Amino acid sequence: AAAARFAAVSEAYRVLGSAALRRKYDRGLLSAEELRDAPRPSGRPPAAASPPPRAPTARPGPVPPPFDFDAFYRAHYGEQLQREQLLRARREQLRLRREEAAAQGRLRVLSDLSVGLLFFLG
Repeated sequence: AAAARFAAVSEAYRVLGSAALRRKYDRGLLSAEELRDAPRPSGRPPAAASPPPRAPTARPGPVPPPFDFDAFYRAHYGEQLQREQLLRARREQLRLRREEAAAQGRLRVLSDLSVGLLFFLG
């Protein structure tokens, strides 16, 4: 089954690689002898097949601005972006409050120890 499939693909490759064989195949005139005797096509397309490169041409009038992806993104995901920014700001405020509370707690412990030490020594 694999050998037959490979043979069919090879035959199609040979026909499609030759303009003359392709024309005969399209007209239904391609014989098995012609196909067997046909040379294998090279891996490269013929040089004449590729169009020559064109020089860029300037457009008359104003050039339209490129697509504004930022506006598109804001239009489709604006609410989600606002929620994320709000959550980020709240998390930052909470972090700052915790840091302040921790600093005040350390200061209070230090002052309590100092007062206790003064009573003990005094």
